[in-house]
Amino acid sequence: MDELKMTILGQYRELNISKDTLLTLNKKLALPAIKLTPFARKRRQQALYESLSWPKGPDQDHRIYKELYFIENHSLGVSKPGKEASPEYKGCRNYKTHEKTNNPNDMLPLIVPRDKSPRVARGR
Repeated sequence: MDELKMTILGQYRELNISKDTLLTLNKKLALPAIKLTPFARKRRQQALYESLSWPKGPDQDHRIYKELYFIENHSLGVSKPGKEASPEYKGCRNYKTHEKTNNPNDMLPLIVPRDKSPRVARGR
């Protein structure tokens, strides 16, 4: 069978994964039948408020890095403020007034080797 035409099911068959195992995994990983937006709203709000509480540098040249995770030899985090927070940046629109503006809460996502510090201060 041509690799490009191989189905996902065919790939599982090649790995000797049975259809019963796939069905069991599907059931365990299935999303609940409820509407997820109300379910997730409180968690999203908590994550938003937490991220707003992280330290922020005065400008893009003096960002503060917040490490969120580390995996093997890499640190995953964000630096604040991001480029959209610059007062000169006008690439965003206010959702109520539609006025062109900046995003004062913007963050720059970063993945860096743990032994290399990003050129920003580290916030914990």
